[in-house]
Amino acid sequence: MKIIIVDDRPRYMWETIEKLKGMPVDEIVMLYFHGKFTYYPDNDNEIKQRCDDLDVSLVQIEQSSELMKQLDIYYAEDDTLIFMDFGLGDTDIFDDRVDIIYAKQKMSSERFPIWFYTGTGERTVARLNRTFNNHTIPTLEFIPQKYILRLDYDYIENEILNG
Repeated sequence: MKIIIVDDRPRYMWETIEKLKGMPVDEIVMLYFHGKFTYYPDNDNEIKQRCDDLDVSLVQIEQSSELMKQLDIYYAEDDTLIFMDFGLGDTDIFDDRVDIIYAKQKMSSERFPIWFYTGTGERTVARLNRTFNNHTIPTLEFIPQKYILRLDYDYIENEILNG
């Protein structure tokens, strides 16, 4: 199993990557999207080093069109799941976000290996679940000041990877 983590702030995902390393996962890729308001070049070296330390491939993408092309490559791989942060892009409009646009394009596919995660609250989770047939990973804790986004790792292992 290969997991692609799509985020514009990878620092929130280190714990998740560490937990995934103990699950039946063969490869993890951090697909780092440089959002206009979330990209800080000063963090690049730290992110590269952390990915190296965790033995995670790092792919950096700057444009929405590039992101969609790269996601298409991963989407075409049979044994791959895409864990995507809700909130990619630089808009507050749900349907205009690059992550939502991409997932909606793929919804009619025979298989839908996209799972969202977010720390933005229950209303967003409910909307994601309604829109994408409950393909949302539960968040147990979100502390942005400490770069903590703790997902439900039992859910990931039991419902997504082994479900």
